[in-house]
Amino acid sequence: MHGSAQEIHEFYGQHARHWGKYLGAVTRKLSRRLEQTGIKYVLTQRIKTAESLLEKQARRASKKSGTVDVTRDLLGMRVTVPFLEDVDAVVAVIEGLFQVHEIERKAEQLSYREFAYDSVHVVIVDPEVDVAYPPGCLNASCEIQVRTTLQDAWAEVEHELIYKGSVKFADDSVRKKLAALKASLTLSDIIFQEIRDHQEELRRWGSERFRELERKAAALGAAELSRPLPDSSAVHSSEIGPLLTFLHEDVESVVRLALEAHSAGNYTVAIRRYGEALEIPSDTESRAAIYNYRGLAYFMAGRERAALSDFERSVRCDPLHYPAMNNSALIWRRFGHLDRSLELFDRSLKTAGGQADVHYMRAQTLLGAKLPAEALEAVNEALSIDATYEDAIKLQAKLKRKLADSQ
Repeated sequence: MHGSAQEIHEFYGQHARHWGKYLGAVTRKLSRRLEQTGIKYVLTQRIKTAESLLEKQARRASKKSGTVDVTRDLLGMRVTVPFLEDVDAVVAVIEGLFQVHEIERKAEQLSYREFAYDSVHVVIVDPEVDVAYPPGCLNASCEIQVRTTLQDAWAEVEHELIYKGSVKFADDSVRKKLAALKASLTLSDIIFQEIRDHQEELRRWGSERFRELERKAAALGAAELSRPLPDSSAVHSSEIGPLLTFLHEDVESVVRLALEAHSAGNYTVAIRRYGEALEIPSDTESRAAIYNYRGLAYFMAGRERAALSDFERSVRCDPLHYPAMNNSALIWRRFGHLDRSLELFDRSLKTAGGQADVHYMRAQTLLGAKLPAEALEAVNEALSIDATYEDAIKLQAKLKRKLADSQ
């Protein structure tokens, strides 16, 4: 049962200091773990005041016709994060650190017509903590609220205008405005997350493409760079040998500096170094590889048009340089030119069959073009080459479901 006002105030006088120690320990433990994950967050904490506790208990009792509802947020923490995906990540951290009593997802209580307070409330308990709580409170509990920055902004406004407001909004126009405001914030959160997902996809794609090229860096080694120059006839015969030796060493050293900068994420430096290497005469296959590398550096620097230009220059230098064809295809797909993307993937596969990842990327592009049957054929090709290709297995299952549903 709930205590009287006198009992509550006496509890605060006797035990508030111990609650503060417990809350501080929980805060430090969670903060250390969040720092290790690299999640960006803002963490605040509070102990509910005696007046707030009494008001909440009275309000709940009146709403429930005198029934008792245990208070779980005497001690409270709030973790505010930038993106929706971070909310789930923080909740997972909390589940791994503490004994969870209850997880309440406010959004799940709303119908599709409603736009109201949205947050995840995680109630933790620590049975080993020997601290008394006021009557009507869940002992050794702490409620951790996890929400995005935009959800937090709405919650603060809603708390003042609606939750604590003494004036009820009977005017339909006011309620509609509040609903529209919340809908806008919710949509903004979704869009921010989509942008974040898109950036992560680009980062992952760029890294994978670069690692693939690193594995094939032998194309820039001595055997490739020491081939006769296309215009060597213009050089006096007595100078050809020494000149080739000089160019081989020079190009290779510059390219390796570029690769070091690229691998370290110094894309501006890498782009400049690749440019220096391209200023030195070399055979077309080596130039094709360098253009492809520089295209990836441009891409990682966010200069997609420049990246596409270099990928296409790579193919012009060497019409059989299929990695650049694949990279061009992915850029064209990102620009929405699916036909051009498919054309390049097909050309790459004709040049070098057995590329499971290209069949997979082709399947994704066909799905984007709303051709699920053709996409299933492409993903089946990928799995015929690599039966353990996890992403292809997932896409295959998705396409089979999609085709079954359509029938």
